[in-house]
Amino acid sequence: MAQMTVGFIGVGRMGRPVALHLLAAGHPVIVLPGARRSAIPELRAAGCLLAETPAALAAACDVVVTCLPASATVARVATGAQGLIAAARPGFVHIDLTSGDPGTDLVLAQAYTEKGAAFADVGMSGAPERAETGQLTLMVGATDVIFAEIKPLLEVFSSQCLHLGEIGSGHRAKTIIASYGMAIANATAETLIVARHLGIDLGAIHKVISGSGMNSTTFQTMALAAMGETAQARKLTIGSALKDVASFVAMADAAGFATTIAPATLQSLTRACAAGHAETFVSDLTAVLSDISGHSAVARTASA
Repeated sequence: MAQMTVGFIGVGRMGRPVALHLLAAGHPVIVLPGARRSAIPELRAAGCLLAETPAALAAACDVVVTCLPASATVARVATGAQGLIAAARPGFVHIDLTSGDPGTDLVLAQAYTEKGAAFADVGMSGAPERAETGQLTLMVGATDVIFAEIKPLLEVFSSQCLHLGEIGSGHRAKTIIASYGMAIANATAETLIVARHLGIDLGAIHKVISGSGMNSTTFQTMALAAMGETAQARKLTIGSALKDVASFVAMADAAGFATTIAPATLQSLTRACAAGHAETFVSDLTAVLSDISGHSAVARTASA
């Protein structure tokens, strides 16, 4: 794989390990520090350089990767006199790992095309712990040519790298899959809460589902947590999950498809966030919904 100088914007729970994997693979990495700077000392120690503006970052790099909270933030760093697009040139590629909006993807892609540059939207499946081990599944929206060009770079931090189609496809697929996953999590939480309320042994529920086609990693993590056993927290926050499910509902509505399960999941997540649990991990959704319904529970948060 040819060495590329990679710019990085957004070194949070997902972005930090991705940047470190790129460094370990021999790619020079330049970071644009943001509001959260806790990862900067570690990245500097690993060999990262720093840039002062998005335009300066783009000018110094072959590729810039963004991993930000929302597409609106991506648009802010990409546009304007000091944005990425201002310094884009033929051969430059912007790879967006954000759980983003396909509409914004299309607008940015057009702006890059006018500069002879390119844009790719990449949906990530896998919580931060899979980013740490370089085992993410990536869903890519890009032209065939750009996908072939960036695939070796993406494979540095993924176990699967799938080309879903043209611009917007990666983020659409990510949104669909994230909503599906949260529907399972919400159903699991409700199942465990009602079973416990009715006096049914959660250990028995766990054994039955574990031996059936309904078993899943999500169920195992949430059931063990609900039973008070040691379980690895899935480090996806309820607030992040809310954003994904809301995006799915909006996308389905725009397509003229009336969904039923996703809106119910969205309602549960909205209640949880309104009760102050936006930074609580999804694996503790059972505890959160128990709290809201008046039961005592302990939940882990992103700051824990």
